[in-house]
Amino acid sequence: MTTIREIMSTTLLTVEATTSLAEAAAQMDGRHVGAALVLTGDHVSGILTERDILRAVATGPVEGTNVAAWMTREPETIDSEATTGQEAAPRIQG
Repeated sequence: MTTIREIMSTTLLTVEATTSLAEAAAQMDGRHVGAALVLTGDHVSGILTERDILRAVATGPVEGTNVAAWMTREPETIDSEATTGQEAAPRIQG
């Protein structure tokens, strides 16, 4: 069976939670991508999508706003060795 590693992209855009929303949007535009992974150290702490940016702009001026204010926190991830037919493990709420 095919693994995630065999089909995944490895040239992902990453930003820090403290990156300004405008800078993250500019990086996404420059790379022609619709999302950026938000890293805290080596941990994926969030994902910022075009939709998140649209929601932010719809509320008014975004000067001084950073990625952390609008990102989706703790997105579900899957191990690169998982197979494409395998479901993600359920999250444990605690």
